[in-house]
Amino acid sequence: MCSCAAAPLIRRSWWTLAGVKPLHALSLGENYARTMGVRVREVRTLTASVLPGVTAYCGLIAFLGLAVPHVCGLSLGTADAGGGGVMSLRLHELSDGERRWVLIARALAQEPSVILLDEPTALLDVTSRVALMGLLRKLARERELVIVVSTNDLELALRVADRVWLLGSDGVLHTGTPGELTGQGLIGECFDDEEGLAACVADVSSVGPYFELEVAPPEQDWRPFMDAPALAERIDEVAKALGTEETRVAASVLFQGLAARLWSPVIGAAVAYDLLLDLEHLYWRPVPSGPLPLRVHPLTAWHTADPDLVYRNVVTGLLEPLAATVSGIVELAPGLLWGNAASALAGSVRALAGRRPELTAKAVRLGRELLEIGRLRGTGELAEPAPGHPFFVRRSCCLYYRVPDGGKCGDCALIPTPARERQWAREMRGTP
Repeated sequence: MCSCAAAPLIRRSWWTLAGVKPLHALSLGENYARTMGVRVREVRTLTASVLPGVTAYCGLIAFLGLAVPHVCGLSLGTADAGGGGVMSLRLHELSDGERRWVLIARALAQEPSVILLDEPTALLDVTSRVALMGLLRKLARERELVIVVSTNDLELALRVADRVWLLGSDGVLHTGTPGELTGQGLIGECFDDEEGLAACVADVSSVGPYFELEVAPPEQDWRPFMDAPALAERIDEVAKALGTEETRVAASVLFQGLAARLWSPVIGAAVAYDLLLDLEHLYWRPVPSGPLPLRVHPLTAWHTADPDLVYRNVVTGLLEPLAATVSGIVELAPGLLWGNAASALAGSVRALAGRRPELTAKAVRLGRELLEIGRLRGTGELAEPAPGHPFFVRRSCCLYYRVPDGGKCGDCALIPTPARERQWAREMRGTP
């Protein structure tokens, strides 16, 4: 911290913002005059709302030098990233979330190697919580920072943390990666039913983008999963993205992608936790590309992984209405649709086995049992040419080969057996 003897070199209002005289030590009138009337952008010309961090770290000489604007520029970029234009607001106009971004920017101005944060997402809405934790993860990667967060937001912590310190009700501290702790059953033991369910969903969501499931009320841009007009629009968008005028090809590809989004979180929870997620109240949000974000509210679950109940939950409850809706928009053969559903199921099993090898045997067993039930029976075979490497061979075609430069899918029925075996061997070796 700069010496107080240097204060006359800087205007008093600057120096107060620099932190030599804490804001809580000022009178109410001084507080309002010196902080509430100052815009964040104006504070930037004073070297920012992050100035307390800069002067404490750099000292007065560095503050007057050339290095500080670079530090402040990086930090203020972080501050403005959170608020969509917080630089134009007065300090008292900042929301709780925007204020958090500015405080993190202040810490970054000191170019630390370690940042400690206590409940940084408290009182924030879902979007702001996700954005803030995403920023922290990005900073940890790009700036090689150690960021330690204390939080009760277990679901989000399990999604972004590299390692977790979990204090059990017995006072024992458990440490490990999110996967290690959940695999040992420690998450469920440390929290009640609601928190434990949220933690399980968060862990399953970390497997990959098709497994991600948000648990929160739908907001304005979220649509009911069976919204026929929205699905019709989506089919047209997929056709345009694929460069095809055949809407049935786009409808087939969309149906398989949506089936994968439905299977993945359910299969993940059933295999990892013996939990059957109820996705009755499901919503999706349009995005330009990639797996559609899914949100469910409220979320309930049962302690079972019975294949018949899983089938009834996903196929009868979700995929059959989805198939009827899509077929009402574009006529598709039932064999194609249920081959797509089976392929999506096998893809979920393969993805789970790839990310959680310890769950492979259980995942393959559940997948094979489901493929023997109802509409999935006879759609294909879930082979395992080597332990831990499941592959699917379907008996119908998804039509992807009709997309310009589309080629054949890995599980396509049109691939000759010798070529398929060579393809499996390359994948198991990890070579192209």
